[in-house]
Amino acid sequence: MAPNIRYPFTTRSTAGGLAALGAIALAGSAFIVNRQAAKAERAFPAKGAFVTTRGVRLHYVERGQGRPVVFLHGNGLMAEDMLISGVMPTAAEKSYRAIAIDRPGFGHSDRPRGKAWTA
Repeated sequence: MAPNIRYPFTTRSTAGGLAALGAIALAGSAFIVNRQAAKAERAFPAKGAFVTTRGVRLHYVERGQGRPVVFLHGNGLMAEDMLISGVMPTAAEKSYRAIAIDRPGFGHSDRPRGKAWTA
């Protein structure tokens, strides 16, 4: 007859504890990321205006008057990079209405929620 040994932890309680620990870690990470994002937005406020389309708030920068020229940035950039590079001021000086838009999820534009999105 096998001895009746009792272990203080079961597989079920260990898995539940790990799941709870993981949930706490995720919540803590989300809190830190949101706090850092708010801090960055205060330190570097948007230099343009906002428009909402299809439920997504988009940031854009506009300079000059005349025929419109729209600038779209690649991954890892934002509309304000068009100002820094000098391309928008140059276009505005040449009588163009230069418009640069932050793509959804980049710069100061919101990321669409609840649905898949691509560039």
